[in-house]
Amino acid sequence: MAKKNGIELRELSILPGKDDILYSGNLYVDGIKIAFWKQKGDGISDEITMEDGFSEKKFFAYLKKYPNFVQELLLLSLDEMQYQEYCSHGYQTMVVATDLESNTAQYFAFRDASKMTFSALVQECKKQLSGNDTSYAFQVYTSPGDFRAKGRLSSTIFSA
Repeated sequence: MAKKNGIELRELSILPGKDDILYSGNLYVDGIKIAFWKQKGDGISDEITMEDGFSEKKFFAYLKKYPNFVQELLLLSLDEMQYQEYCSHGYQTMVVATDLESNTAQYFAFRDASKMTFSALVQECKKQLSGNDTSYAFQVYTSPGDFRAKGRLSSTIFSA
């Protein structure tokens, strides 16, 4: 499971939205479910329902420090799902090229990239993106551990 700052997004679901795809899932800390999260579809806010015993006030104070946290965790989870799919077909490395203007991602898979540098992987992807003068950010994943962003939290910090 993708993890960022000790928080995991599990049971990810896709919801039909009016104009877009919406997501929902449960947020866990230390293996304990602390909240249910879902996108509202208004492009502004998400809906978070805390589990009994956990403080909405404390959780929102945490999110205020990291305003894009849940969105980043969602993107990490989606990247992990794509990586698992590639691995099931024998690919070991995945590069995500995120268009910085539209914030959309394109995925590239490599079977044996163990001897390729980050720069070589990016250049290989850029060849396939040619003709597009958009700026991209690149992320390389080579193992399941890459989806466990550093940081540790205890569920007690959100206790009511």
